[in-house]
Amino acid sequence: MIEETVHEMLDSCTRFDDEPKPELKPMESQPESCKFDDSEKKLTPLQRVYRWAASGVSDSGYDSEIDRFYETPVYKSLLFKLQNTDKSLSMLTGLQGTGKTRILYQLRNNDCFYFKWNKDWKEELWRERCVEWYSIQRRYNDNLAEEYENQVRASLVAGASQKANKAGDPRTILGRKDYGSMEAFLGKAKCKELKEQAISGFLYCIKIFLIDMPDYSKSNANAMNHDIAGIQEFYESLENKANTHFVIGVQKELVLKNPHFWWGKCDKYVIEPLYSQQLIEAYNLSNPESGVFAPVALQYLAEISRGVFRRFKKYMRLSIEADQEQKVPISEDIVKSAITDQVIFEDMDQELADVFDDEEKRRCASAILGYLRTHSDVNVKTIAEDTEISETMAQKIVQKLLLYKYISAKHGEGKEKLVSLQL
Repeated sequence: MIEETVHEMLDSCTRFDDEPKPELKPMESQPESCKFDDSEKKLTPLQRVYRWAASGVSDSGYDSEIDRFYETPVYKSLLFKLQNTDKSLSMLTGLQGTGKTRILYQLRNNDCFYFKWNKDWKEELWRERCVEWYSIQRRYNDNLAEEYENQVRASLVAGASQKANKAGDPRTILGRKDYGSMEAFLGKAKCKELKEQAISGFLYCIKIFLIDMPDYSKSNANAMNHDIAGIQEFYESLENKANTHFVIGVQKELVLKNPHFWWGKCDKYVIEPLYSQQLIEAYNLSNPESGVFAPVALQYLAEISRGVFRRFKKYMRLSIEADQEQKVPISEDIVKSAITDQVIFEDMDQELADVFDDEEKRRCASAILGYLRTHSDVNVKTIAEDTEISETMAQKIVQKLLLYKYISAKHGEGKEKLVSLQL
């Protein structure tokens, strides 16, 4: 008799299969004083180029209309692999600013899941993206309702009237989707378990995971290794699932200085710095025939950026800001006045900090790389003389720059070694 009553009560409740998706509230409009006229038709060529140079990938993505994606060979290779295989483990690596995050964003589609890795990423997924990934919330609601029904049924069948009364009338609670009352009845521990089940169920349906590891400093090797262990554990939890790809984006600097055995399991896709002409092609893709920079100025910007796309856009932005009269085309003289040797050294110093611990060595390395921007196929003796660096110091720095592939070398006459900047 009690069982029949329970079934009648639960069967009369509204089920979740027909539950409509919640409507997302539109963002509140900005005050008039904060609004800007961003109509593309009203922007001058210089303004459009400046907007492009100032754009970048953020947590909300990027503006594909302003910043069109330049397809590099590594992107095409990785995309081909994902489209033509069922399962893989890949590492996407490159120096800071070469476009790891942008490639990961470009790979996203309905079957992909991109996220920044941290130890609490699942909790952040639940807290911040539960509405965006509606299926997670729906899975949790279904789990919650099912567990609630089971416990109420068990309480009534067992004659635990006091607990059943505490739960309330299940027809009322389920009928109006009172998830708060269900959670209060089940308790925090059980709800946490149900959330974990909902997230796991969602993740199990994903075909491609795109994981963007944080940018670490040279002293963060332990943090990186800890994160790698977490990603490895996550990967192994889904390893037996068919048709799952993992693509992990990580800094090249940390991979070089602190190799991890797990990287040996990954297929490596290395983002090489772009050639000067490639940087210019990427610029022209988003800014066709803008005429904002004189050709010689654009070429100079590409050369001093050393193939790093983020730096190329930064230098372009600084050059436009330095052109107070906003006369186009912007000349090479204006670019050189904006991008001083100090600016170049500061960027180079940050990049070389992971290679050279000593500040003096970093200055010497920056000077050698600067010299090689305008000279190629030169020996170490000539470099030392022209940069006024001791030959012994120049030899040590050149060897390390070769190791980290900042420069390339070839044989000259006899045993002579000739080096050039590698872009």
